[in-house]
Amino acid sequence: MLKLASTTDTHDSASASATDGATKRTGKEKQPKRFEKGGARGREVALNSLAGVQMLISEAHELHIACSELEQLQEMAARAQRWRIAAREALDDAHEVTEAQLDALLKELAGLPLRLQERGLLQRKLSRKRWLLARRQQLGAALDGVPHMAYLKEAVSEASELGLDDVDEVLRAQVRIEAAEEWIELAKDALSAEANIHVLKGLRDDAALLRISLELLEAVQQRIEDSQDWGNRAVAALEKPTSLKHLRTLLTQAERAAVPLAQRAQLLERESIAEWWQQRASAAFIKFGCKLGLIEVLQSDGHFDLVGEDGNWCATLACSFCTGEDLAETSQFMIGCDECGRWYHGPCVGVGKAEADALDDYLCPTCASAKHKEYAFGVPPMPKLTRRPCLRFVKALLQEAADLGIEIPEALLISDACEKAQHWQKRARAHLVAIEEARASLSATNTLVQDGSTLEVVPELLGYLQRYVQLREEWSESVNELRNAPQEQKRGAAVITAAWDGLESAFGLEAQAALLHIPEQESTRLASALDTGTQWQAAARSALNASSHAPPSAGVQQLLATSDVHVSPEFEQLKLAVGRQEMLPALQDHLIEPPASMPQPDDNKCAVSFLHAQEEVL
Repeated sequence: MLKLASTTDTHDSASASATDGATKRTGKEKQPKRFEKGGARGREVALNSLAGVQMLISEAHELHIACSELEQLQEMAARAQRWRIAAREALDDAHEVTEAQLDALLKELAGLPLRLQERGLLQRKLSRKRWLLARRQQLGAALDGVPHMAYLKEAVSEASELGLDDVDEVLRAQVRIEAAEEWIELAKDALSAEANIHVLKGLRDDAALLRISLELLEAVQQRIEDSQDWGNRAVAALEKPTSLKHLRTLLTQAERAAVPLAQRAQLLERESIAEWWQQRASAAFIKFGCKLGLIEVLQSDGHFDLVGEDGNWCATLACSFCTGEDLAETSQFMIGCDECGRWYHGPCVGVGKAEADALDDYLCPTCASAKHKEYAFGVPPMPKLTRRPCLRFVKALLQEAADLGIEIPEALLISDACEKAQHWQKRARAHLVAIEEARASLSATNTLVQDGSTLEVVPELLGYLQRYVQLREEWSESVNELRNAPQEQKRGAAVITAAWDGLESAFGLEAQAALLHIPEQESTRLASALDTGTQWQAAARSALNASSHAPPSAGVQQLLATSDVHVSPEFEQLKLAVGRQEMLPALQDHLIEPPASMPQPDDNKCAVSFLHAQEEVL
């Protein structure tokens, strides 16, 4: 038996019941359709339309079917027919229909699960009526004032969709929009083409006649005000310090306002001098081959790409940890980080050639810090952002910028670096006083030098303190060598002993200590060592004098073993005396017997002389 949904079901469920289940294709339900009789194929009819319902009723009569569903279909068809007649009367322009009547018809249709052509037409007519009753009045009121361009466009677009283009208010709005769009194009051309102030004033007057709110009008008005007030602001910029950005803004406004070149001459000259200053500052700070600006360099982390004159990278350029000014650095081998892929000069990162050759993987100081690992080659160096000019030159450069009366952004960053260098310079002067008073330790001086080595502006005292630290370290090393036993070193074909040439040379350390202002606790250690050395030298010379008349005693061995200060001449002579004594017994067995004709001495003086001669040979 054929089953139909009730009139309260939705449009889709009614269709599904009429066909005993819908066939799903591509995720959508296909509406059930039938073909009317007649013709070769018949006309395709949707079952949820009025024609479809009427066809079902006709088929039921032909089949002599009597059921409750048939009665429901007949009632539905009768309601739809009555609704269609009422809808067509409402759509007839000859009949005046109120908004409430249209709403009632659309609500009545909501209870009919049928597709009726008049539904869309009624909705469109209702929308038109509402627009004419409400929106039309709003548009007319807006046109009496100065409406916004966007509001007019929206209202006209709605009217066009409803077919109300011929309404008087819509026509008026369309004319005003077209005029406004033409004005906007002229204003854009004037603002971009540096139009004369008279052209801008004309545009402003035309905009007032349009009676429409235009966003671009504010830009035109601002340009006019800038042009009128440009002379006063230009004079103010020349009389007091101004920023380079403001100076360039004034010149741009002058060009747009067609200010005569003679009035712009002083500002152009200042801009040219400021640009020349920027070029000098960039040449002083930026490393060769760097394509970044000075501000970017000073605000960077020091890791940026450098290229040579041919546009390619080369090993003679600076790395992240050098300035590129020292050939002793840039001519060395380079080592690449296996983490970040950057390349550095070996000496710049503390890696020797032999160490580099033995490495399988290398982690640079920056990557080691990022991974929270200790750098494998000593104290990690700090990146050098710039070429690091000297403090005196930078101060002169900043004074030139101040004399220009222009606030240059690069000068602010350079000034910050200069202040850090000057602060370090004050610390260095105070430390020099401590050095002169023999109160400065080597570790404190080293710390100060390390702090100065991180500055991008090099203070004048940094080189002096670096040389001082070097001399102090050499002095300390020399003092420590006094207590070390001489070590034999081979130089060419000769074997020499590394030791001081004599106690007199060692006493030169005392003079150096006075010149270097060595603290008392360190110089006292030297004085104690030299006193011990003097006593040892006296004992060594006494032993040498005694060994010239008799074999060396056990005291000589004790002197060689317990000396605190090794002084080369005496030390070597004692070693020679001991060695001679050890060799004499073996030589005595090979002494040449005197001839039989030689008289035999009673006091054995001849034998002693002969032994001395053998010793001289040895």
